[in-house]
Amino acid sequence: MSKLIVIGGVAAGPKAALKAKRERPDWDVTLITNEPDITYSGCSLPYYIGGVLENRDALIVKTPDRLRDAFGIEVLTEHEVEKVDFNRREVLVKNLKSGDLFLFSYDQLVIASGASPVLPSLLRSDAENFFTLRTIHDGAKIKSYIEANAIRKVGIIGGSFIGLELAENIARLGISVSLIEFAPQLLPSFDTDIARVVNNIVAENAVSTFVGESAKGYRYSADRKRIVQIETDKRVLDADLVVVSVGVAPNTGFLKGSEAALSPNGAIKVDPFLQTTVPGVYAAGDCAENLNRITGEACWYPMGSTANKAGRICGENLAALREPASFPGVLGTMILKLFGVGIGKTGLTEKDAAAAGIEYDSVIIGTEDKPKHFPGVQNSTLKLLSEKATGRILGAQALGKGPIDKYLDTVAAALHLRGTVEDLQCLDLCYSPLFSTPISAINLAANVLDNYRRGRYEKISSEQLKGILQAPDTALVDVREEDEFALEHIPGSINLSFAHLRSQHKQIPKECSIILICESGKRAYMAYRYLKNLRYEDIKVLDGGLQAYPFRKASLF
Repeated sequence: MSKLIVIGGVAAGPKAALKAKRERPDWDVTLITNEPDITYSGCSLPYYIGGVLENRDALIVKTPDRLRDAFGIEVLTEHEVEKVDFNRREVLVKNLKSGDLFLFSYDQLVIASGASPVLPSLLRSDAENFFTLRTIHDGAKIKSYIEANAIRKVGIIGGSFIGLELAENIARLGISVSLIEFAPQLLPSFDTDIARVVNNIVAENAVSTFVGESAKGYRYSADRKRIVQIETDKRVLDADLVVVSVGVAPNTGFLKGSEAALSPNGAIKVDPFLQTTVPGVYAAGDCAENLNRITGEACWYPMGSTANKAGRICGENLAALREPASFPGVLGTMILKLFGVGIGKTGLTEKDAAAAGIEYDSVIIGTEDKPKHFPGVQNSTLKLLSEKATGRILGAQALGKGPIDKYLDTVAAALHLRGTVEDLQCLDLCYSPLFSTPISAINLAANVLDNYRRGRYEKISSEQLKGILQAPDTALVDVREEDEFALEHIPGSINLSFAHLRSQHKQIPKECSIILICESGKRAYMAYRYLKNLRYEDIKVLDGGLQAYPFRKASLF
């Protein structure tokens, strides 16, 4: 009977253990975790803290007893793996309650030890009101502290997914939140044009955001038990509770100096079958390296969805009952909802493409999720990238109250299959006015990108436009209707609706640089084509229109 040891008990580890046990019911399978709980939803923790999910146990998918009784898998909770001897095939394990050490032998090994919060030395603290958020225990401690104390102000350091979700949920409790991000934008992994809109959404919902600021340390109460203020390089912020969420790092310290090769950030190197450099030893989840399916380069995306898929493949390959399964790589697909607005991406951003040396084209569109005559229409903004030379789709970013998960999942499928702009233009997608527009958002974005790739129009980004607003030789022409223009417009722009363009185009001087503006970009594009036919030379369309313009008075969402 073969002995399988699985290190890690949240996502990839249990998946590997369960799959291997299903395929090989006679195997002796032991799962080891340093936590008291297993198979819980870490991604749901902000919503548990905020009271959206009231029952802590609802976050737990399977208990240790369930794995033992129903599946025959032995589970050691609150046990830490100290060392792995790959030559002897032994694991040194410490009981965290008693301090006792044990040696376990194995025939097969899966390392799914996850990741832990990164804590820069300046931001570490032993204060009772200092927290990180990674485990279900962390979430319970934060929730208990909020409930037991008169918390009025919370400081969150880090403006990525966990920091943003936590900020929203704590703000919904009626607590003042200050969100500090070192990068010049929230969601640093997104492109600036999308992230700026996110900044606006957060600020409009009573969260004070401080981007481009570095937290330097804390000021304490007289007894040093509590943090009372956060010091940044620009200001001092009051705080009754502090959460640091500036990233995570692989839990692989016990492997340093071993035969298992690690990447520079400590992630375990694996082959396409998720086998490490040690034969017969597999790794999956947040502790393991990934392959970027677009660039073909090694990468690291600590995502729960990836961990679950990879864990299953590990279990299948361990059982070895058929040809080994390979893991084709990741796209970095991710999504969150923030104050009712979905925000997500898949594939490469502009920054990613530039870093990879890939020349690209990109467009932004505004779109509705159903025809405008239907009630409950929701707006979304979608950004689509393609490779300049081939038209291969590279990535997408989206935000809005529409079904952006559907849009991003569709692009993710195209990315997985190495699809092109042309493929997306003709993709046969569901249509009923209850669900979509006749030309879906994906088809529309691909059409716009195809127009741009074929040189049918030129565009200007919001950032570029902001830099030339006061230029004397630039004319901003807003082609929306008069009532739309009256509600809000970019300062300095003139209103000449598309409906009157044919009769009044002579009001636009040909010697100026002309920027055409509308709500989503569609009317501006049509105006561009008409004016080009009249020999207007220097014309550009505002990319994504006002819907994607982050400098407007209030976000559309």
